[in-house]
Amino acid sequence: MADKKILTLKEAEECGMTSILDEMMPNGEKRFRRMNNEGSGYIRTEAPEGETKWQNAHYHEHTYELYVVQKGMILIAYIDERNYAVISLLQKNESFLIEPGFHHNVLMAPGSVIHTLKYGDAIPPNDWHASSWLDSVCKAVGKCFGLLLP
Repeated sequence: MADKKILTLKEAEECGMTSILDEMMPNGEKRFRRMNNEGSGYIRTEAPEGETKWQNAHYHEHTYELYVVQKGMILIAYIDERNYAVISLLQKNESFLIEPGFHHNVLMAPGSVIHTLKYGDAIPPNDWHASSWLDSVCKAVGKCFGLLLP
């Protein structure tokens, strides 16, 4: 068997893969991304210790997002088929799939780590759309939900 070759970042970029190795989000989360130029890829997100905040509620028209909890726990809010806001608690080793068109938001417990896989067919650039109604619901009841998290 031939020795495998490890690609350089430049070689990966020539294949359409980009890397953002550490991105600090406004809510204090650290994100490590590996994405391709078709809109699919992988993101590792680490919540800060101490108080955490909701991400920004949004939906995608073409993108699936699979959330996997490696450490800690998260709350995932989404609007279901009946237009009800639903909150689910996910703990270590649990996962949740968001399909295109579903408005959703995430709140991570302090110190939690999640992995997100983004994928789909024909994902256009900027397939991220704000969900102001779900954002207002999450922020209005955020303090109550915070009681569920350590």
